[in-house]
Amino acid sequence: MRWRSSTVSDESARAWFAGTITFVVTLTLIAIIAPAKSAQASPPPVALALTGPSPALPGMPFVTVFDEEAEEEAGEEGEEGEEGEAEEEGEGESARAGAEPPYECVLRTARATIVAMEAQSKLRLQLSYTSFEPAPAILDYQLRGGKGSLALAGGHRHLAESGVLRETKTLSDYQLAKVMAAKTFTIRIRVPGAPGYCSRYSSRQLKAKREAPGKVAWLQSGSVFGA
Repeated sequence: MRWRSSTVSDESARAWFAGTITFVVTLTLIAIIAPAKSAQASPPPVALALTGPSPALPGMPFVTVFDEEAEEEAGEEGEEGEEGEAEEEGEGESARAGAEPPYECVLRTARATIVAMEAQSKLRLQLSYTSFEPAPAILDYQLRGGKGSLALAGGHRHLAESGVLRETKTLSDYQLAKVMAAKTFTIRIRVPGAPGYCSRYSSRQLKAKREAPGKVAWLQSGSVFGA
C-alpha cells in the first residue's frame, strides 16, 4: 500500500509540472503575437507627416506633425505677396497723383519756374503749358518762408493749346524781403468756368530753391499734371 501511494503522488507531480509549462508557453506566444498584430493594424507614425493637425487614431495620443519646409515656403510666399501688394498700392497712389486732368478742366500740363532778382526788385515767372483747348486763365502767386506768407495777384492771360507764359512783377521793399526769404511758391492757373474739382489740377508747387549771387530761383518739384 505504501508503494501505490508513492506512485500516485509522482504521477500527480508530473501532470502539474506539464500543465504549468504549457501555460507559460501559451502566455509567451500571446505576448509575442499581440504586438505584431497591433503593429500591422496601425500605420507607423511617420506616415502622418502632414502640414496641419492629424486626426487622433484609436489608441494613439493626439499629435500634430508639421512640415517645416512647407511652412517656410508658405511664409516666404506670404511675405512676397504682401510686398507685391504694397508696391502695387504705392504705384497706384503715384499714378493717381500724376493722373492727367479731365478734359473739362482745360489745363492739361504746366511746369513753372520763378526767379527773384534782388538788385532790380523784380520777380519773373516762366510757365510752360499745354491745354485741351484755348481758354482764358488767371495767374495767382502764394509764397511761404522765414518772413511769413505773401499772396501776389497775377494777371489775366490766354491759354493756347500749348505755349510759354512769361510774367515779370516789380516788388516793393516789403514784398522783396518776403520773396527773398521764401521757401516755397504755389502758382495757380485758374480757368474761369471750370468745375470746382478742377482746382486740384490748377496748382503747381515750387519747392526746390536755388541761390546765386543777387538771384534766387524756385523750381517746380511736383507733377506737370498737378493733383
